[in-house]
Amino acid sequence: MRKRIGLVWLILLTVSLVMAAVAPTDLVVSIREKGEETGYGVPYEDLEHEFAYMLQYYSQDQSFDPIFDGIFLKYEIANLKVQRELLSYYAMRKGLSIDQLKLEQQVNEVVMNVSNDPETKPEIEAQYGSMENFYQFVLMYYRKDMIRQRAIDDIAPVDEAAMRDYYENNKESIIAANERVSAKHILVQTLEEAEKIKADILSGATTFDEAAANYSLDQSNKYNGGDLSWFTRGDMVEPFEEACFTAPLNALTGPVKTDYGYHLILVTGRQVLSNFEEFKVSEAYETEKQRIQTQGVMAWMPDYMVDKRIEFVFSGTMGSLNTFSKLYPVAAQSGDYAPVFSFLKDYVPVDADGRVFLEVCYQSMLARSEQLPQLMDAAQKAAMFQARLDNLKLLSLEEAYTLAALSRYYSLNPSDTRMAIRFLGKYIDQALELSMDQMIMAYYGNEIRNELLQAYPYLVRIAEDSAADVRDRVVAFTYMIRINNLTDQKPLNKGILERILEIDPGNTDVLNLVEP
Repeated sequence: MRKRIGLVWLILLTVSLVMAAVAPTDLVVSIREKGEETGYGVPYEDLEHEFAYMLQYYSQDQSFDPIFDGIFLKYEIANLKVQRELLSYYAMRKGLSIDQLKLEQQVNEVVMNVSNDPETKPEIEAQYGSMENFYQFVLMYYRKDMIRQRAIDDIAPVDEAAMRDYYENNKESIIAANERVSAKHILVQTLEEAEKIKADILSGATTFDEAAANYSLDQSNKYNGGDLSWFTRGDMVEPFEEACFTAPLNALTGPVKTDYGYHLILVTGRQVLSNFEEFKVSEAYETEKQRIQTQGVMAWMPDYMVDKRIEFVFSGTMGSLNTFSKLYPVAAQSGDYAPVFSFLKDYVPVDADGRVFLEVCYQSMLARSEQLPQLMDAAQKAAMFQARLDNLKLLSLEEAYTLAALSRYYSLNPSDTRMAIRFLGKYIDQALELSMDQMIMAYYGNEIRNELLQAYPYLVRIAEDSAADVRDRVVAFTYMIRINNLTDQKPLNKGILERILEIDPGNTDVLNLVEP
């Protein structure tokens, strides 16, 4: 019950579905038929909400840059959302209806679950103003979802007979992809411990669950009987996995040795999908059906749009990105980059996202010129490189993008001490701000100190650069003092103070930074 409420709550709060008659100017992507606005499309707010939601997941990947990769994620989301809106438009044009009773049952179930949850209900009421408002929102959400599914079923119908044929034609791959087991385990350090616990369980002196709670080293599940729930091949380390997939059901197995220690295993469930009836009642059935239908819809959509003279019209930065995404692949294939250069020459960013997009364009073209030396001569490369720096400077003025823009600028042009100080200062200020919180320092103090010490050599380089602006040098020295105060290097500050007064004799304010 709690899991269901949490899922609905997450979906409804992170994806705005305000799609009733909105004006074309409110849409980041609009759907036009024969050149006329249909009133269907993707609102700006809707796109931003879903982008923020998806960004949480993509940002867990350290290779993903939430700013400069994020702009393309936003574009992909806009594309997917407008394709979903086309399904709604299709359903409207064809007059497709949905089961109103089923709709009301689903909505009532969600609202009832929330109403009966004393923790979630106040949050919902605060968010939506009243349970009635929440009801109307859920009703709108499920209605649109059911309408789209109705359109999918009309465009790419897949009945049970088709699914049976699909299963028989793909039986081996379906079984391999969906074979899974549920199991419990007890992890101990030595073989002797494992053998003794196994003997006690087999003799009835203790139960598996009791032994897990008393002896298992796996803190994540020891008090839950060692339950690992369901998993598929590839989820676990190989010796353990092989034992789980070959052990008899409900038979104590092991000890099995892995790098973690010795495991006693109890396989509690197995799903093989060895026949169609098993497949039909599994989650894999709906998953595969949806995949087949999605392929059908994606094959249908281009032809439908041509036949009905329907087009997706992107606005603002998304419109520019849409244009570039069509120009660049063609240029890469033909070798003629003139249209791309013409686009960049005329392009004027209208917002911060536009500057992010422009940075990626410059980056792509300069990288391409390294692969194709004839693409640009030295003067053209220099001009584009300077334009890239100028664009990053302007982007750095946008608060939400400052650190990302400064970081890129500094990596490209570390000799610009003014911008280097801005970057290092922003970076160091955040770390120093965190250092003021005793609780944070108690847990992450070493990491914060290490981050500051990594910045220290760059500060020294600027501070000792006689060609650099005196103000930048003083700021660099000042940050060095603040870092020394935090990293037990206070004795160095006296010498730094003398250097500051040497290059800026009137700057007596720095005396306050040196702790006794």
